[in-house]
This record gives sequence, structure tokens and C-alpha cells, in this order.
Amino acid sequence: MQAMIKTMTDTATKGMVLGVLLVMLSVTLSSVPLDAQVTFVETVIPTTLPVGGSYTPTETIAGDWNQDGDIDIAFGWIGGLATVLANGVGYSSPTQYSGFGTESTVAMTQGDFNGDGIIDLVGGSNYTGYLMVRLGDGLGGFPTSTTFFSGSTCDSLATADVNLDGHLDIVSLTRLYNELSFLHGNGLGGFSPPQTLTLPIGGALLGVEDFTGDSFVDVLVFHSTAAQYTLLTNDGTGSFTTSAIPYIGGTTGVTTVVDVTGDGILDLVAAIPASIGCSCVQTYVGSGVGTFSAGPTSVATIPYAGSVVHGDFDADGHVDLAVNTDASVVLLFGDGLGAFPTEQVIPNFFGRTTATDVNGDARTDLLLSGPFGVHVWESRDDVEHRRGDCNLDGGVDIADPIHLLSFLFSGGGQPSCDDACDANDDGSMNLADAVSVLMALFGSPTVPLPAPGLTCGSDATIDAFACVSYSACP
Repeated sequence: MQAMIKTMTDTATKGMVLGVLLVMLSVTLSSVPLDAQVTFVETVIPTTLPVGGSYTPTETIAGDWNQDGDIDIAFGWIGGLATVLANGVGYSSPTQYSGFGTESTVAMTQGDFNGDGIIDLVGGSNYTGYLMVRLGDGLGGFPTSTTFFSGSTCDSLATADVNLDGHLDIVSLTRLYNELSFLHGNGLGGFSPPQTLTLPIGGALLGVEDFTGDSFVDVLVFHSTAAQYTLLTNDGTGSFTTSAIPYIGGTTGVTTVVDVTGDGILDLVAAIPASIGCSCVQTYVGSGVGTFSAGPTSVATIPYAGSVVHGDFDADGHVDLAVNTDASVVLLFGDGLGAFPTEQVIPNFFGRTTATDVNGDARTDLLLSGPFGVHVWESRDDVEHRRGDCNLDGGVDIADPIHLLSFLFSGGGQPSCDDACDANDDGSMNLADAVSVLMALFGSPTVPLPAPGLTCGSDATIDAFACVSYSACP
């Protein structure tokens, strides 16, 4: 009888606690402000334009255009480009710059074209091949616009001092007409008519760098329908000699140019999808004199490869990759020797990917653009934790929802592991999380918490939450 009374009392207590919380939950409350995240913190950029409303953003680039120390973002749209300025806590509404009519901006780059120490922007259109150069004012605006003809449609853009006259030039490539165009800058924001070279086949710019060690800027082109890269070696005057770099194994995929081994020499890394080859990453080790040899081959989950970008996402000093498969982003972590033995697949993404450090923390972040808009993913340390352990004592019990309620309603301190307090993993922190912990502990039946659950692990969900520190996991 005493055991029965105790069971009834425990059941009544649990029901009362849950009932009170559920009644409280019916009150509309705003979520607690979000801070950092274990893997990536996501921020959605405003992309509704003042004129014309919403468009699907195309390319994205980043830079500090108002010189305030925060990294700003530009994106292409149908008709021109737009910028949003970072303010330390978010981003401004877009400023819209027209110039292409009904054409889309499909390529963008930046540089100081008029020698005033202020970054300028250039965008390329997808049909007529016009380039729109917008000179920066140092305050985040680009009020002065000039249009130049690149010679044909524009698919990729880069800037470099190709003819060594001290002024930045623009390099433009078109796949459709197999043309590589050079517009030589005059240092005042103007450019010459295009100097055009015809390639054996269309492609995309991989790098405008010194690949041969002579301090002259060379050009490397990737071809998706050939068995070679094309290297254009600069003689120092802006004239080029063409040579072929055969693909290892006769095939390759989207490629990035980066020094993966830390020897100061540029290498190539190709993401080869299962649809055409090995579902792997192939490293081409650079010699420093314009040739490349076979490096490590790393097996990876790459069903399709739309693009590959590089950076240091885990801040270990080694080059990592992010491959856009049009269904996911696959992160491949480098070992510093040219191999990429570890991967992390982030599902449910399609669009374009740009790698940059948006917050100045020396960790590479991602800009994602597509029909969903522009999202910023800021890289963070992957701190293991237990879901629901809001008071960080190493266990999950009744004290955790009490700790969360204290933070929400009684002025308790900001949790240092928001992912642990976000018990239902919905990207917000509120009464529903307290209910989730109670249901996991006392529900009939109990309702498990989302991964990592009650054991130590990581939160793979991309949202705006973080686990800054958690010492209760080994």
C-alpha cells in the first residue's frame, strides 16, 4: 500500500510539474538572443531589394568596404549587384546597384582600381559580356559606375597586375566562346579594350597566380570536358605561352588552387564526383616551375561536385575543403601533407558556396547563396556536450530545467553551452526546452532528447546556437 501511495504521489507530482510548464508555455514569449555555435552559426542575410523585391542571389564576395573592421557582403542579382554592411551584430538592408538591365551578375571580384586605397567592385553579366566597375567611397557605398566590354560573355573574373605596370587588370573568361580576355587598368578606374586569347576549349578560371616562380602572374584554366588543365605562362609583358597539364587518371572534377603541403608552392586539389569517377579528392603537387605531380588521393562522399572552395574550418593550421554537391556541403579536413582523411557531410543544401573569414577570428566561414537567399555560416569549435545539461554539471536531471527557467525569467546568467540548454534542438531557447527535459526524464513513455542526447557528443544541426564551453565531457 505504501509503495502504491508513493507511486501515485510521484505520478501526480510529475503531472503537476508538466502541467504547470505546459500552461506557462501557452504564453507567447520571444526567444532568448542567440550567440555562437559548435560547428557553424547561421545568419540569414536580408536580400529583398528596394526595387524589384526578391531575386535569387548569384555570386557572393566579402570585404570590409566601409573600413570599420567588420566584413561586408555583396551578391549578384538580375540587373546588377547589391551590398549589405556588417555592423557587429547583424547586417544592413541591401543597397542595390543596377547596370545590367535584365541580365544577371554571374561573376564578381574586387580590388583597388583607381589607386585611392579603397576597395572597388566589378561584376560580369551572363549574356553580353559587359563588366560593371563600381568605385568605392570608403564608407561602404559604390556610387561611381563605369561599364566595359569584356569581349564576350563573362563566366569567371579575377584581378591581377598582369603586365607589371603597377595597375590592377581584369581577367575574364567565357566558356561559350573559349575566350580569355585581359582588360588592362590605367590606375584611374579605367580599362583598355580587351586583349583576347582563344583557348582550345571553354573552361573556368582557377587561378591568376605565379605558378612558375618567376614573379610574373600566370593563368590556370579548368576544362570540364577535356583531359587537361591549360596553363598560360606570362613572359612579364602580358603575353602568354600555353601548355597542357594532363588530368591524373584521365579525368578530374572542380578544382581549387592552394598550397596544401605548406611548402610555399601552389598545388591543385580536384573534387572528382562518383558520377564521373572515383568519388574522391585528388591532390596535384606543384613543383613551383609550372608542373604538377600526383599527390594523395582521398576517398570522399561526393556524388556530384558543383564547386570546391578551401580554407581552415577547424583552425588546426591545415587546408580544408568544402565541396558543394548540390544536395549537401561536404567538409574535408586536411592533414597538412596533401591528404584529406576526415569528412563531415552537412545535408540539405544546394546553391553556390564561397569561403571567407567573416568575423576576423582566423577560422574560415562559408557564404551560401541560392533560391533560399544568402546565408552566412560562421565556423566554431565543435565542443562536445550532453543535450539537456543546462547547468553543466555533467548530468541531466530536474536541476537543468530549473536552471533554464532561472535564466529565462529570474535574471540567471547566460548559459555557456546554448546547445545543451536547447533541449529540443529547434534553434531557440524557451519553455519548450524545459518541457523536453522533463519528458525525457519523467514522461510516460519517456521521449529521448535529440542528438547527442544524454551522452557526450556534438550538435550537427546548423542553427544560430553555440556551445562555447562544456567541461563535463572528456
